[in-house]
Amino acid sequence: MSNNLIRFLFVFICIINESHGFTQENNPKLQIQKDSLYQVLFHKKTPLSDKIKVIDAFNTYRIPMEDTVFTEIEKLLTNTQCTKKDKVDLHHYYGIGYYRKGELTKAEDQLEKAYQYFNSSTPPVGDPTFLVNYGLVKNNIGKNNEAVTIYLEGIHIAEETKNFKNLGNLYVKLGDVYVNMKKYDDANNYYQKAVTSGQKAKNKNVVAYALRGLGTSALESNNFSKAETIFKEALSVFDSLQHHFMINDVKCYLASTYDELGKFDEAEVLYNEAHQYFKNSGYDGDLYYISVDIGKHFIKKGDYKKAITSCTFAKDHLLKIGDIAWAIDAWMCMYEAAKKSGNYKEALEYHEGYLKYNDSLINEKNIQKITELRKDFEFNKEKKIIALENKEKIQQEKTFQKFLGVVVLLLGGLLFFAYRAYRIGIITNKTISDQKDQLEIFNQANENLIYLLSHDIKEPMLGVQILLQNITSNDATLQNAKQSIGDQVSSINSIVDNLLLLKKSFSENHTASSDLITIMKTIQTITDQLQYKLNQKNIRLINSVADADGLSIPISSQKLYLILLNLINNAIKYSPTNQKIEIFTKTDGIYVRDYGKGIDPNIINNLGKKNIERDDTNDGSGMGLVLVSNLLVGSKVMLHFENAQGGGTIAGVVLS
Repeated sequence: MSNNLIRFLFVFICIINESHGFTQENNPKLQIQKDSLYQVLFHKKTPLSDKIKVIDAFNTYRIPMEDTVFTEIEKLLTNTQCTKKDKVDLHHYYGIGYYRKGELTKAEDQLEKAYQYFNSSTPPVGDPTFLVNYGLVKNNIGKNNEAVTIYLEGIHIAEETKNFKNLGNLYVKLGDVYVNMKKYDDANNYYQKAVTSGQKAKNKNVVAYALRGLGTSALESNNFSKAETIFKEALSVFDSLQHHFMINDVKCYLASTYDELGKFDEAEVLYNEAHQYFKNSGYDGDLYYISVDIGKHFIKKGDYKKAITSCTFAKDHLLKIGDIAWAIDAWMCMYEAAKKSGNYKEALEYHEGYLKYNDSLINEKNIQKITELRKDFEFNKEKKIIALENKEKIQQEKTFQKFLGVVVLLLGGLLFFAYRAYRIGIITNKTISDQKDQLEIFNQANENLIYLLSHDIKEPMLGVQILLQNITSNDATLQNAKQSIGDQVSSINSIVDNLLLLKKSFSENHTASSDLITIMKTIQTITDQLQYKLNQKNIRLINSVADADGLSIPISSQKLYLILLNLINNAIKYSPTNQKIEIFTKTDGIYVRDYGKGIDPNIINNLGKKNIERDDTNDGSGMGLVLVSNLLVGSKVMLHFENAQGGGTIAGVVLS
């Protein structure tokens, strides 16, 4: 086979693939194209440069590499004609081949070798496009700070060379990192920059990836209608490009959005299509990812057995390939399914697995380090611009030598103040660092205490549940007692779960808000848990919260649960038999009214502020309200109490 014929065959294959969108499906025509690429690669007379182009084509058109291709790359790397630039490309393609197979550790190793050759000269040698994939692999194995460093380096190179296509890809990947950290404003900023860069480069592919990123950010921030619109737009662009892999990737995200919107049938159709594509095409890693999403889908449908099966399959394989972030997601999916199915023993085991691996992911120090990296990058860019401006000014100032003395004095003054600011900055940073270390020690002790207490409570509760399941009797009184105790145990478990979630929200320093849907779900959960108490006193609970329009309480759902549980429990406690309790809303909050004897006017103003001494006339110490009130410290919400006209008490969670 002559060199000219080899080149003709290679170009012919690439043109066909670009026009038809090469995929590894059961298509005889595509199999012929794949075989043709192999024929070019392994022909003895194929030049080194053409062999590298063929290996690039395997990655460009997402053709899974066979072991023979990896062996050929090893031979090419030892070729005496292989330059540093060639080695950058070969190690890059080698790493992406492993990435496609789901072997992330080997992929990282090859891309690190590419990076070493890339930086072995000044300026760097080779195509900086590989930095996009290098950062992608780092991010997927949980090394977020290293991924950010790589992306910022790539952005700097792309901006200098005005390579808007590569710049857009880097912006997209950096946005993905910030979505993982739940920093959606930063993510959207980089996605918008990617759209602009893609449009400048007239590259629809970059624009489509940026749209996928914006949709992901909207989905993660619970803006589901916006996410649906953006994903459909991205799907349309990828469809016009005949990019089959990304078409199915976006289908997964759109299916997840449909799940959140309650469109389960539409979601299942998309999940099945994407699952079949990844399975047939040999994309093992993506097959594991979609298995986690399908598990979450089954949870929403109430099929907990299928959910656990799907997520267990994903978890086992994700741990093998070293993708800890997705493995943790699979653990949590299994935990939720087991808990909702009532299998608390398995749920506890799954949650312990989740905690075991969670520490290796993003933490506060990692986020802080990433923020510092970004600031350093932006500072260096600004410093370079200032240096160029100063150079121009110096050239102009050579004609004004008579003002040199004044300039020196001004610079001296600036240096003095800069040094003084520097010293103040050092002292301030040390003080902040010392305070932060003390706060971290306190927070860690607090988290450990809450977790250990919660764990010690749930273990005996699990034993009680197992004991209740073994009690069998036709005695109606015993059956009623069994039901009542079971309801109380479920209530205690729910309180413990919310304490754990509340602890997690404190440690992550998240700001949260409960919308109307969350409020309604919370009240329904509490009502179900306290139904046995309502039945005992024959109390009717009238809930008109659904009539509210646009109500939102700026606290987490866990705090709201613990507060309303206390208020409704008190209302039941102080209500006469055969009465009613009303739950309603106003523009400033949620209120619970009972028709009991009301509150002593002498103590009503102290409720929730300090402990009330127990005496013969009081039925409670007020201790629970003090603890509940402490949950609201630092928020824009407070407790409100008043005696209602016609008797009874009105207690509320209101905006301050």
